[in-house]
Amino acid sequence: MSPLTFQTTFAPEIDLSSVLLVCNRIWRPETAPTSQSAQIPHEMVAAVTVPKPPGQVTEISKGGYSLEDVLQWPDGQYTKVQV
Repeated sequence: MSPLTFQTTFAPEIDLSSVLLVCNRIWRPETAPTSQSAQIPHEMVAAVTVPKPPGQVTEISKGGYSLEDVLQWPDGQYTKVQV
């Protein structure tokens, strides 16, 4: 009995060195403004970065953290942005 053989031919790889692989965009939170004066111009919205706490997210019993607690967003905002 002869062994089974299998041969695969792959297409050449695409050179991705000239392609922008990372894009960083900061989105403003969606809110329903109460009045025209309550709207903040896009230029005035500051980018906020939250430093990563020690440990792993959701591994609270092993020294980790809850992302919802770290972000400290208003009630319901965290649930709205979950995918």
